[in-house]
Amino acid sequence: MGRKHSQSAKAAPRSPVALAAGECHWKDQYSQAAWMVPILPGTKNMLNKRSAADAFQVRSVSKERFIQKIGVLETDRLNMILSAIQIVVGIG
Repeated sequence: MGRKHSQSAKAAPRSPVALAAGECHWKDQYSQAAWMVPILPGTKNMLNKRSAADAFQVRSVSKERFIQKIGVLETDRLNMILSAIQIVVGIG
């Protein structure tokens, strides 16, 4: 028999870890790799050079290790990184 779910189900606890993708300086040959997402420098992300998020280098990092927020990615870039991660793990 299936379990019944009440409408007042508790929300899932927040994870103590965050996923972080590796970041490196952009190289033109990365444009051929679906897992490398270009990130242009900007005032919101605080990058000073064209960079890349490497979806092959995703790792779990304890949120306690994040000391200070330096910058923020634009939503379209974040969505591109999420799509690249899906490709890497075979669900995209």
